[in-house]
Amino acid sequence: MPISTTQEQHLVDVTRGLSSLSLCMCSIVIITQLSFRSLWTLSFQIVFALVLNDMMFNTSFLYGDASNYGEESSMCQFQAFSVNYFLVCSIMWSCSASYLIDIVVSQSLQTSQNRHDGFSPTILRRKMFVVCQLLPIIPSVM
Repeated sequence: MPISTTQEQHLVDVTRGLSSLSLCMCSIVIITQLSFRSLWTLSFQIVFALVLNDMMFNTSFLYGDASNYGEESSMCQFQAFSVNYFLVCSIMWSCSASYLIDIVVSQSLQTSQNRHDGFSPTILRRKMFVVCQLLPIIPSVM
């Protein structure tokens, strides 16, 4: 059963409202992180990148239904790209946070032998940036 035009407009309004709420919460997280610069570790940087991507993802929903401009319009294509790109980036940053937790837990469980010799947060941060920010461009453009 297809939805009516008014039901579709209600869904767009609800999406805008929830995206606005999410943007407010993301802003609180960013302000909190910037207030405590002394704690600016790799895990804080991963959470910061995740929150920035979520903010951009939610911003793309504030445009409303961009297909009203026409499905071939630049606004519709920009919204489609931003929704796809920032969603994939957020998922990748979440996986990176899980990977970092795995590294921390496995290092703390191994007392006699450290299998992560030569662990460099700077190199890991650069690799995570390439994987989480640059790699999602490929499926988003296709």
